[in-house]
Amino acid sequence: MRSLSRFLPILVGLVLGYLLMSPPEWLASLGPWRWLAVAAIVLLGLLAFTAWQLSANLPADPPLEPAAEAEVSGELRDLCAASRSSTGTAAASPPGPSRRAP
Repeated sequence: MRSLSRFLPILVGLVLGYLLMSPPEWLASLGPWRWLAVAAIVLLGLLAFTAWQLSANLPADPPLEPAAEAEVSGELRDLCAASRSSTGTAAASPPGPSRRAP
């Protein structure tokens, strides 16, 4: 399965490229609109394949944890502070139980 996942994007790209360059005969009745229909089909196929690849390769529930202070550079801290002061926002609380008052 691993080797197939390496060649599947190439195969899908070749099929979509061939479809784009050689529109099927059953679309001939559309006349000049045939190219637009084929382009829409190819775009839809490309978007569907991209969505499938992302859902197959990314974790469903990635863990989100704040970075330790030692991992954050001074430049990034300064940039965050400038962004917060210019927008008037505050830092988000770390994930966990809600800290709202009852």
